[in-house]
Amino acid sequence: MMIWHYILTRMNFVLKIVILCVSLCVYVFLCIKFKFINFYI
Repeated sequence: MMIWHYILTRMNFVLKIVILCVSLCVYVFLCIKFKFINFYI
């Protein structure tokens, strides 16, 4: 039972990190995109 709890908490932790990284990448991508659009306009 404890092993399952450990695995689930680890997966949850990894999932949070992955979501954070993805959201950060999307944010940076959008910022760069809008900056380039503003620069060309």
